[in-house]
This record gives sequence, C-alpha cells and structure tokens, in this order.
Amino acid sequence: MDKNKPVYNFLGYQMVLVDYKRVKNTNIEKFSIKTYDRKFDEKINCFSFNVQLELKYSEEEASKFIFSVGFRINDLEWKKQIKEEGIIESIFFATVFPYIREKIYSVTNDSRGAFNIPIIDLRNAKLNQGATFTFKKLENKH
Repeated sequence: MDKNKPVYNFLGYQMVLVDYKRVKNTNIEKFSIKTYDRKFDEKINCFSFNVQLELKYSEEEASKFIFSVGFRINDLEWKKQIKEEGIIESIFFATVFPYIREKIYSVTNDSRGAFNIPIIDLRNAKLNQGATFTFKKLENKH
C-alpha cells in the first residue's frame, strides 16, 4: 500500500429516515445508538452500514433517526486485522459522529432547545449490539 494513503476514506453519509416526536416541553430521558445492515463490496472495497439513533423525551414516544454511511477501505490488511465483530463500525462511527451530532442538533432545535449529543468515545464499543445512555433527573432543592 502507498505510504501516503490513509487506510480508509470516508465517502459520506445520508439521513434516510427521521421520525421525530416532541409535543411537550419535557427533558430527554435517554438516547441509544446502534449500527446494523453492514455490507462490504469486495469489487470496490466499500464498507457501508446504517446508524440508528433513538431519542426518548419524557412523556413522548421515542424518536428515530437513521443514517446510511460509507467508507472505502484502502488497506485490506488493516481490515483483516480487525477480527472482532462490530469493532470496524465503531471505528468508522467515530468519523461520522460529528456529522450525525450536527444533524440531530439541527432537527431538534426549536424554542424548547435542541438536543446536543454529548461527545463520547465509542471506538471500542460494539455498536452493532447497541448502546443506551440515560440522564439522571436533577432534583430542585429550592
């Protein structure tokens, strides 16, 4: 492999589904991230998968956002070294995360305030099994 070539290139992402529900002015309870439908096209060395992000506000149904993402793998030996199922998606998710984070912020931004996904390091998480994050309810001590 060419020494100046990265092991992969980010080809892009698409928001393919938005099912956003927030009627009341309530707080976020939890959000979850899961990758699925992974594919590798050996002819063009393209790896793609879907990312599903769910938001759950108090007293609301869960909202769902689905993104499709793609990467070209330039170093197949690098890919072969990643033996554990789901880790490659988590590595690639770290690349696409800022774009997804910005889209979620943009879609949820209104007079009640946007949901800003916290910056989290998920490179070693098995996102194909999903990850859920909950928020503690703050008590008002007045």
